[in-house]
Amino acid sequence: MIAELAKVSIGTVDRALHGRDGINESTRERILQIARQISYTPNLAARALSVSKASFRIGVCMPREIHFFYDQLWSGVLDEVRRAAQLGAQFINRPVRALGEGDNKAFKELAKSGVNGIILTAGNPQRLTPLIDDAEERGIRVVCVSTDAPESRRSSIVCVEPWLNGRLAGELMGKFVPPGSKVAVVAGMLNTEDHRKKTDGFSEAFPQHCPGGIGAPCGQVLGCPRKVQILSVASGERICSNLQACCSISDSLSMARLSVKSRSANR
Repeated sequence: MIAELAKVSIGTVDRALHGRDGINESTRERILQIARQISYTPNLAARALSVSKASFRIGVCMPREIHFFYDQLWSGVLDEVRRAAQLGAQFINRPVRALGEGDNKAFKELAKSGVNGIILTAGNPQRLTPLIDDAEERGIRVVCVSTDAPESRRSSIVCVEPWLNGRLAGELMGKFVPPGSKVAVVAGMLNTEDHRKKTDGFSEAFPQHCPGGIGAPCGQVLGCPRKVQILSVASGERICSNLQACCSISDSLSMARLSVKSRSANR
């Protein structure tokens, strides 16, 4: 269409749009002006097919559970997959069932598969750190999402600041409960950086907003029976749960025959 409007060959249009030589400046400017007038956008898929250098592979290692939380992360990745596919990108998925389960093995498989980068939710940061460092040394860029491996040389991290997140929860709980209240903090995995920092932030902020109050971490929770034990001991106290543990907390409460009082706040 641009060639017809400018009355030039398709090859001349191609040289003008891609900044190549072999065309005088007045013709180039006329073609670019027509392109702007008709809101021309390039066919990225065709360009990726014609330029082999544009192809790259990205590995993705994130948990499937808890679905309520991780489905949203996967949805964002899939949206980007559809967009980046036009640029020649290929995504290699190596999901793990839950946070910290099999991520070392999945990461090793991705690193050996020839990917250019890896998106990772680091459930076992200590064990993953040497793998991440090795990948970065070999030119494989690693971006952690949601949960970090802070001692590694990963390229970047995308997450909500967990310590501040925990402090906010501690402040809110401190305003909900009377002075001197005891609150049990149920975290998913305290060896996971994200969970530990949230717990630290909560435990620090809660007594500042609840005079005489105590925010006590219950430690790592490994399955429903352990939650039942904790909740039974905590009967009569308020309970603050990490988001990633809260879905199974309701089942544990039912087993422990404890009731839940909820509050809602209009924003």
